Amino acid sequence: MQQNHLTYSTRKFPIVALILIFIGFLLFTSYWVLGLLFVVVGGVYIYWWSKHRQFNYQVNLRTSSTQPFILNFGENAEFGNQVKNAILTDMSEL
Repeated sequence: MQQNHLTYSTRKFPIVALILIFIGFLLFTSYWVLGLLFVVVGGVYIYWWSKHRQFNYQVNLRTSSTQPFILNFGENAEFGNQVKNAILTDMSEL
């Protein structure tokens, strides 16, 4: 049976955001406004990362050739799934 699936890459955890939060906590004692700003920016960056961890969606289609046929969809996973399902539906009717 041919293997057709949707794959994706993942973004690395933002260590820079943790460093910003750490520096922000250190700054609370003397410069609390700047410290709060660092904590908020680091927190927002981690929140954004958690909502956008996956990217570079690809539909990998196995055909009779030795190399897979790859369709790139960037960050649009929903469209990638629709294309994959449409192709699988058409292939099942053959």
